[in-house]
Amino acid sequence: DWQERFGYRPVLVETFVDPEKFRGKCYRASNWTHIGKTKGRGRQDRYSKGLSTVKDVYVYILDASFREELAR
Repeated sequence: DWQERFGYRPVLVETFVDPEKFRGKCYRASNWTHIGKTKGRGRQDRYSKGLSTVKDVYVYILDASFREELAR
């Protein structure tokens, strides 16, 4: 169990889909919410070179009070 192992309960999950390779149909069909696109930077891009591909960002809400939990 996540909470037992890491000491907290996740309130949402996110995933990134490369639209050049995939359409994200399985996420939309599973009620994930498309919240936008990345800037194509990649997580190691310290100098904002933007060498990665732009990805679609989807989230799945696990707890309806996620806003309050994340604002703490």
